This record gives sequence, structure tokens and C-alpha cells, in this order.
Amino acid sequence: MKRTIAAIGIVLLLPSFTYAALIKGGEEYTLREDDSVFGDLYVGAGTALVSGTVSGDLSIGGGSVLYLGNTSGDVLVGGGNLTLTGSVGDDLRAAGGTVTVSGPIRGDLVIAGGSVRIESSARIGGDVLIAGGRVLVDGPVAGNLRVYGGQVDIENSIGGSADISADKVNIGSRASIKGDLSYRAPQRAVIAEGATVGGHTIYKESRDFVGIGKNSLREALLAFLGLWLILKFMMTLLAALVITLLFGNLARELSARAVKEPWWSLLMGFALVVCVPIAAVFTFMTIVGAPLGVLALILYAFFLLLSVPMAGIVLGAWMLKLLKKTGAVEINWQRTVLGVLLYTALGFIPVIGWVLKLALILSSLGAFSHYWYRFVWLNR
Repeated sequence: MKRTIAAIGIVLLLPSFTYAALIKGGEEYTLREDDSVFGDLYVGAGTALVSGTVSGDLSIGGGSVLYLGNTSGDVLVGGGNLTLTGSVGDDLRAAGGTVTVSGPIRGDLVIAGGSVRIESSARIGGDVLIAGGRVLVDGPVAGNLRVYGGQVDIENSIGGSADISADKVNIGSRASIKGDLSYRAPQRAVIAEGATVGGHTIYKESRDFVGIGKNSLREALLAFLGLWLILKFMMTLLAALVITLLFGNLARELSARAVKEPWWSLLMGFALVVCVPIAAVFTFMTIVGAPLGVLALILYAFFLLLSVPMAGIVLGAWMLKLLKKTGAVEINWQRTVLGVLLYTALGFIPVIGWVLKLALILSSLGAFSHYWYRFVWLNR
């Protein structure tokens, strides 16, 4: 109830932002079929169901995702079990354990997953890039197809060329490749009677998947890494915005503590990282202390998890404080976005960038511990 009231307050106080981007989170989230979002929608939930219309870009992160709606822009999805049946007005990028696509996509499709299925009802208007263990392409693709996987089955038309690197390649009887078919595998592809290839068929034998064309494997890894970095950035940004917008006072208190007393916060964070696990192990040695040890580890994991998006919030508040040369520490969604962008960029700087990211996380963790002690433990 409190979260709902807070969300309503945000809509009233920040109309320009909510029309541009809507942020939703929780254990479950549902956008019903008759609901619409005017702008971008960001969802982070254990179970997400999106059946409505999104007039912008859609980003979803969750354990189980069912997308049945209609999005005019790009769709970015990451999670465990992904079922993507709705229509996409531009590009679709997804990463998950099991990914099923059965809706129309006007632009390109990029997928990384353990099991990937492009159903016959899907219509891909652009190019397709897939990295997966078991890959089935049963829907028509207007552009080029590139696949890296264990077993790859092509069962429909490809408007351009197909480039495949896999352990096993099967070309079904309904398959029609207008361009070239180029593949690398330990053995020749099984090409069923009725399948057609408009261009050349080029086969390069490879006895080991690791030995499949260095350039191709590098491209597959880069594609997967790029998708993972995008998903990681989106989830960090989503969490940071939720903290900023729904828990503004808490975020302001923690940011002020980390910015005004950085060395003390850093020292406290380091002490917690080192001491809490050791103390928890000792409590497990007694029956009475075991529950306290479990509780300590749960809080420890919770604070560590929140310290990552908080690091972005702290960095944004600190940078704007330096630029404006003011004594007060203020936060808003613009500073949060700037902070998360800078925090993500630090990861591309070897050694120094990683050290700075760790310092920001430890400072946030130290600020969390001070808040917990001051406002929770002393008032228990």
C-alpha cells in the first residue's frame, strides 16, 4: 500500500518524467491488455506479464517473463524463462535460459540463451543473430541469419544469407535460403529434400566447436558480452531509479553520509565485508547463535545487493556537488542516471576503474550500516 501511494506521489510530482519513462518493480508485475504506457517502460520483477501497449521502448528483467503486448520501439528482455509472443516495432534483444519468440518483429533480433526457439508464427523483418545451445529457426527471416550453437535447425525461409557455426546443422524441407549457406561443423549438414539454397553452399569442417572460425567465435562472444552489459546496466539503472524515486529520503541520507564522510564510510564498508562472514561462521557453531548468523548473512547479502545501485546514486550526487560547488547533497533522477552511466563507464578502465567501483560500493555499504544502526537498531 505504501509503495502504491509513493508511486502515485511520484506521478503527481514528476509528470514530465513519468510520461517519458515508467518504472515498475516487485515480485510480480502485470500490464493488462487494455492498459497503455505512453513512453518507455522499465520492469524489474520475479514474474512479469506485459499484455498491454507501450508507445516507446520496453525493458524487462525477471525470472519468468511473458510478453504478449504491442511495443512501438525496441524491446530488451533478460531473465530465466522468456516467452515473447507480442509484436515489436523495432529491434528485440533477449538473453535467458529458455527463449521463445513467436510474434512479429519489424527490426533486428539478437538472442543469447540455452534453448532458443523462433516459432513459425514469428515474422522477423531484419537480421537475426543467435548464440545458444539448442536453436530452432521455424519463422521466416527477411534479412541475414547468423547462428552460433550446439544444434541448429532451420525450418523456414531466410531472405538473405545464413552463416552457422555449430556441432550439428539441420536444414528442413520447408527451408529456403535466398543467399549463401555458409556453415562450420564437425560434419556436413543434413539438408532435407525440398530445401533450397539460392546462392552457394560453403562447408568448412571443424572437429571441435572451440575450433570453429576464430572470427566467428569472437563475434559470438562479443555479441553475448554486449547484450549482457546492456542488461546489467539496465537493471542497475532500474534499481537506482526505484530507490531514488520511491525512497528519496533514504537515498539522500545515504548519499550525504557517503559523500561527506567518504573515508569513514569506506572503512565501515570494508570492515563489514571482512567481519560479518567471519562472525556468522562462529555463530553457526552454537545452536542458539545459528539463527542470528542466518539473519546476519541475509542482511549482509541485502545490503551488498543494494550497494551496487546506491554506488551510482552516490557518484551522481558527488559529481554534481563538485560541479556546482555547493555544500548540500541533492539527488534526483537526472543525477541518478548520470551517476549510473559514470559508474558503468568505470568498468571499462582497467585496475583503476575497478578499484574506484569497489570503493563506491564499500562506501555505500558503510553508509547503509550507519543508517541501520542509527534509525533501526537504536529504535528497535
